[in-house]
Amino acid sequence: MRKVLGGLFLFFIAAPVLGAMIWAAGIVHGVLGEGFLEEIPREVIRQLPEVVEESFDAAKQPGAIQDPDAAAWVAAAAAADMTPSEVLDKSGIYAWLEGEVDGTITEVHRSLRGEIDPREVTLDLRPLKAALTSSPMRTWVTDVLGQLPACDAAGLKRWGLANQRMGTKKLLPPCNPGVQLGTVPIQTVIDGLVEFPDQVAPLKDQRPPRGLNVLQTTERFLWVMFIAPLILLLLGAAIASTKPGGFLRWLGIGTLFGSFGALMGAWTTQGLVIASLAVDPSYWTTPKNTPFWTSEVSHPLARRIADFTSMLVDQLFDPVVMTAWIVAAVGAGLIVLSLLVRDEK
Repeated sequence: MRKVLGGLFLFFIAAPVLGAMIWAAGIVHGVLGEGFLEEIPREVIRQLPEVVEESFDAAKQPGAIQDPDAAAWVAAAAAADMTPSEVLDKSGIYAWLEGEVDGTITEVHRSLRGEIDPREVTLDLRPLKAALTSSPMRTWVTDVLGQLPACDAAGLKRWGLANQRMGTKKLLPPCNPGVQLGTVPIQTVIDGLVEFPDQVAPLKDQRPPRGLNVLQTTERFLWVMFIAPLILLLLGAAIASTKPGGFLRWLGIGTLFGSFGALMGAWTTQGLVIASLAVDPSYWTTPKNTPFWTSEVSHPLARRIADFTSMLVDQLFDPVVMTAWIVAAVGAGLIVLSLLVRDEK
């Protein structure tokens, strides 16, 4: 009877609590671990030129974009001397991503670890504005405009409205106003690209007391919280057997059961996430009023998102798996130790 009660206590109370602690400690350690927030954005930035080229190549295919205005602008961009990826490189946008954005992401992670106040983290957008108004960008905009057909009376009227900043969408007509409006169309396009503040604070709404970090404190607390499942495991093993060998054996079995439960849960969750990524996200929904987002054009981006998400899941769950294996090794060690201990008859 003692073994039944002790086993039930171990399997249905102590082991699940241990599994939950393994998950909690592993996830928090994964979030706060080196490289979790930094590696994914760096990989995104590294692959961005390829993503831009792949998406643009898909957009150029016949019928890929249904909106006639958007299709005309894409066709004009395709006929320009520089590709969009080359423009982003020569204008300095890629350099801004690799420098400013990468540095800000590192600062965000430092704030999560409690090393700096979240309010000190800012993203400087002035270099991005300078890149968007740079000579290569202006040259490219001029080239794209030159590839568009000449405007008729309706097109000129739409350009006039755009120049006056009338309307909320500020849609530009797919035609070239030429010398009739001088350099105004180019400036109109450039102005539309830089309508954002000089700086943003990603964590501006966070107001924790200085030196206090929730995740960092939680990580420390979670490791201490392993005392709770340990006490439950000791109690369950003591109920199941009062002999040293039996006690250690039941303690090891409960530990193994909890660790393998966490391990199987982590593997199952990873598998489900990876399986869900096999369904092309571009088919899930089509944003309204977004003529450039079509099923065909979104395929390359969807594939990249799936790859990045897979990397994120691995970095998040690998600490859970590692923690579970460590705890399982402890449980196995207890079982081996129980075989070396002779129970008194």
